[in-house]
Amino acid sequence: MRFYSTAALAVAGALTASAAPAKRQAYAPTDVDILQFALTLEHIENVFYKQALSTMSEEDFTNAGFTSDFFNDLKYIAFDEQNHVLFLESALKTAGATPVQACTYDFGNISTPMSFIGTAAVVEGVGGK
Repeated sequence: MRFYSTAALAVAGALTASAAPAKRQAYAPTDVDILQFALTLEHIENVFYKQALSTMSEEDFTNAGFTSDFFNDLKYIAFDEQNHVLFLESALKTAGATPVQACTYDFGNISTPMSFIGTAAVVEGVGGK
């Protein structure tokens, strides 16, 4: 049986303790964090609809087999997304926070109604709709 000095045991214990992974603190997002995240998602949707609908007309949609009502519904969705952004920005400002800004997004080719619809399904899925 070997006997180790107290100092040797202390060094061995310290090395073992330093090799162990540090215990992580759980992160609890604040209300502001959650609102900023929601605003980020709304910015994506808002910019997407604005970009797409600024490059395509009602005629583009009707020529692709969609109805005028469908196109008007898309315009309403775009308006709704803009209101979501304004609401969340207002809530964040009321809470004393600076709202995150929209970024520049690359939605790929959304130059036709069909490519728009396909990308809308992805964008809305990211936004949790």
